[in-house]
Amino acid sequence: MNIRLSAIVRLYKSLIFVAATTFLISSFFMSPHNTKAADLNVPSVYATIQGAINAASAGDNIYVDAYTFYEHITVNKSVNIIGANQATTVISGSGTGVVVTITASNVNISNLTIENSGTDLNNNAGILMVGVSGCTISDTTIANNINGVGILSSSYNTISNSTIDGSGRYGIVLTAYPATPTVYSLNNNISSNTITNTGRDAIYVDENSDNNSITDNVINNITGTTEGSNYEGNGIYFWKSGGHTVTGNTITNAVRYGIEMMGSSDNTISDNTITNNYDGLLVRSGVLSSTNSTISGNTITDNSNAGIVLRDDADGNNYAGYVSGNTIDSNSIYNNGINLLTESSPTGTVYSATNNFWGDANPDWSSTVSSNIDYSPWYTDENMTSDSTEKAIITFTFASPSAVGSVNETAHTISIIVPFITDVTSLAPTISLSAGASVVPASGTINNFTQPQIYTVTAPDGSTQEYMVTVVKYLDPSLILPVTGK
Repeated sequence: MNIRLSAIVRLYKSLIFVAATTFLISSFFMSPHNTKAADLNVPSVYATIQGAINAASAGDNIYVDAYTFYEHITVNKSVNIIGANQATTVISGSGTGVVVTITASNVNISNLTIENSGTDLNNNAGILMVGVSGCTISDTTIANNINGVGILSSSYNTISNSTIDGSGRYGIVLTAYPATPTVYSLNNNISSNTITNTGRDAIYVDENSDNNSITDNVINNITGTTEGSNYEGNGIYFWKSGGHTVTGNTITNAVRYGIEMMGSSDNTISDNTITNNYDGLLVRSGVLSSTNSTISGNTITDNSNAGIVLRDDADGNNYAGYVSGNTIDSNSIYNNGINLLTESSPTGTVYSATNNFWGDANPDWSSTVSSNIDYSPWYTDENMTSDSTEKAIITFTFASPSAVGSVNETAHTISIIVPFITDVTSLAPTISLSAGASVVPASGTINNFTQPQIYTVTAPDGSTQEYMVTVVKYLDPSLILPVTGK
């Protein structure tokens, strides 16, 4: 009897252990940290996108079929909203309000169209991010809104591979939300978008919204708007913010400025194509200075008024700010009304813009840059392989007799060997030079080479280098008759 009771007790304890273990394992896999994201479908399960958002949990996927949804949605959970087709999955605001408001971080929206917001300049938009981070808008068309995307008091978000068209005021605006005026929009990434047919600015970055990255976007046709007494129409406009990276963008057909920097410092403006605007790039000061930006590797051409404008307002308006310490080099700046223009410069100010290509090896400086620009040295070819200080003889040859000179660039000497029977009193060399240089005597000029001759090369910047040319007669031993007899 005792043996049987002991066995029952042991079996009971084993069952309790198995049950407890099973409970612990199932509890682990059912915990919130391990719950698989749910897929919610619109409109097959949920009639509206907002209905799906309301039913979703953080991390869920909301799949939206090709259809036009007339609604205004608020995304207050960290969900992914994925359209079936960028062109035919449409959220329309029907001309009122904000179409999509994002108030949760880590929201992803892709592959749909967001259109037809209200027309309130300051309060309506296609998409409005408010106090969020880690959100991504990609492969989305944002069309016919008063503002395309508003990034308000929001940082570390991404707008990429999207089309933003027909925005009445801003294509993308980064600023502080009025309710949190000291929380700025920092470190956002705007890349590989097409932003077209915008009223005021394709991209506007407001005061203290610093350190944003704007790369590889195509910006075209900024038509311009008048607000109060101000007429604006810019590709990219930095207002009292700085530390931005602007690289690889193409900016065309802005009625005002391709890029405008007002009281904006420490920016990197590189490898952009800025063409067919009123002014390509404006750097100006006001209450704040515009200093220490690097403008390098850009192609700035065919802008009707000026390629680059440096406008130091301090002299004309008694503002405290100034334009100073900016690096302008390795750019191709040509075929503009004037390539580099200064305005309102304080007396005695000289701005540096060296090592750029100005469209020609020897530009007409009176129509190329303002008089207070230090432009030397400059590149003499668009590939930037030669600069204006170069004054080299590359080749020195005779056609008849055929002979090629040996150029010693270190000693600046040239030795050229001709047959012994050559009349060296009347030879016309063909001379090739470094880009933009000239030489005296000129290539093709007959000269007497009985004695060494001096050729003087003048670089585009006016500096000179002399080369001594020596012609050596050579007697071919095979032509010498052998001496016979005693």
